[in-house]
Amino acid sequence: PLEVYSQVSAALSSRADDSPLRVCSGKEWYRYPSSFFLPPGATPAFYRAGFDGLLPSPFSAPPPDGSRAIHAHFNDGNRDEPAAYTSEDRCDVIVDLELPGDAAPRSRAGWHVWARRPFLDADRSPSWSRALYVPWLTAGRNVYANYSVLGRQPLMVMLHGSV
Repeated sequence: PLEVYSQVSAALSSRADDSPLRVCSGKEWYRYPSSFFLPPGATPAFYRAGFDGLLPSPFSAPPPDGSRAIHAHFNDGNRDEPAAYTSEDRCDVIVDLELPGDAAPRSRAGWHVWARRPFLDADRSPSWSRALYVPWLTAGRNVYANYSVLGRQPLMVMLHGSV
């Protein structure tokens, strides 16, 4: 995921305009490294996609108080907070792991693939081959899915304006 997020940062840093963008994560929100990977003007957001617990919140005050703030929606039961989610329609960029059987495949109309990288599918790969590399054997046992970056606009339009 770090390679994918660094590509998102590079693409968004060199785009044609500086309008604000929303970079969304779904079920893979816990692999999101940090908003430090996003350039100015890009904000992280989360859309509902298979997770129903408490999500991270933005800092509400400048350091050092921002990390100490206790928001009203925080709870000790990891209960879902609907206000933390944004609608997928409001996302400009989506970063997610495309697993077989996902409810909504991202290759549908309206989304353009910016990048795809293979990522180990732990549920469909044997535990021994995930933990131990055996030449010529491990590669044939592990199963990979696509860790993808998708945008509302084609990448070339995002970078250079109208093409």
